Amino acid sequence: LACLQVDRLLVVTFTNAAAQEMKNRIGEALEKVLIDEPGSQHIRKQLSLLNKASISTIHSFCLQVIRGYYYMLDVDPRFRIANQTENELLKEEVLDDILEEEYGIEDNTIFFELVDRYTSDRSDDDLQRMILALHTESRAHPNPEKWLDKLVEAYDVEGKTIEDLVYASYLLEDVKFQLETAEQHIRKATELAMLPDGPAPRVETLQADLALLGTLSSAARESWTSVYEAMQNVSWQTLKRIKKSDYNEDIVKQ
Repeated sequence: LACLQVDRLLVVTFTNAAAQEMKNRIGEALEKVLIDEPGSQHIRKQLSLLNKASISTIHSFCLQVIRGYYYMLDVDPRFRIANQTENELLKEEVLDDILEEEYGIEDNTIFFELVDRYTSDRSDDDLQRMILALHTESRAHPNPEKWLDKLVEAYDVEGKTIEDLVYASYLLEDVKFQLETAEQHIRKATELAMLPDGPAPRVETLQADLALLGTLSSAARESWTSVYEAMQNVSWQTLKRIKKSDYNEDIVKQ
């Protein structure tokens, strides 16, 4: 620590809490050294300079640089950071202007197809909320425009099979889960039907359904194409009718 100059440090974090924690850690480290070297004027000086150290969030550091060099950036020195409410109002105002401009363009086919899909007869509030949500999400990425372009690519299905689509694997996982859940329910129903007071005539149908679900689950573990082909042969059996006097109603309700 002999050459450490606290006021020459630049430490940036993502949150104010992290910045404060970093300051506290540096202060604690300096105090520990001071216990071992109580006569060190250098360490005492660093402790006194700790509050002047550039340990802050990235936003705070950038703001400090802009304020210090506004004359080189052609920025009004009296500028300030808009609060969240002002930000939201500005975004809504800009969006209103953009949409108004688009509405005024004749033969704006693609835009009006978008409007038809995501608006109601009364307003385009849903469309505005969707655009603002996409804008907010995009700002969390290093390259917002590239991220948005990737979203568009995900919906470009020309020349692609369902296996090539980005979201296909997620949907297939959900299909697997639904089929596994259905199998669990059918197994439970079969166990109940085989009880002494259970609806035994329905066991055959339940077992047939379980076998069919097993076939579909196996197909789902392979590909969408396999699931599609398996679904073409699906034919569910109808549960056999039985008299209420032949079984315990409480078992059936389970």
